Amino acid sequence: MPADPAAALALADRICVLDGGRILQEGRTEEVYRAPRTRFVAELTGPANLIPGEVLGETGPGIWSVRTPLGELSVAGKDPEARHVTLFWRPEQGLEGEGIANTMSGQLSRRIFHGALTELELDLGGLAQRLMLPRCTVPEGAPVTFHVPPEELHFLDPAA
Repeated sequence: MPADPAAALALADRICVLDGGRILQEGRTEEVYRAPRTRFVAELTGPANLIPGEVLGETGPGIWSVRTPLGELSVAGKDPEARHVTLFWRPEQGLEGEGIANTMSGQLSRRIFHGALTELELDLGGLAQRLMLPRCTVPEGAPVTFHVPPEELHFLDPAA
């Protein structure tokens, strides 16, 4: 990937991510960006929020409950095949306010204006997470509540 992952993703229909000559993931650009299999791919292709967790079990068909430092979160997807996992989500996938699941709150550490979107750097009890929101005017130091839909949280491959 070039220095600007966004430019590479915009130019390509498909990408193949290599590390040391080994293929880590290949597929449609949007698929690799939205659902990377490994931490390396997640961080290489754009801003990534990572949350350590422990799988508690399946609470419904394809819905997994995961204990994290941010509380119990719900993840939609296939069996993670590991008890200790890393969850991943992109900053633009979080939604402002409370949701049906995965509501989190933190303190706004820093705001970065990007034109149409504002990047919020949040401190969630010692775990830093980033959120991208349109028209955000929350002052630094203020509390921010948001949620990440279960289908936007992904398990990263623990073996990678």
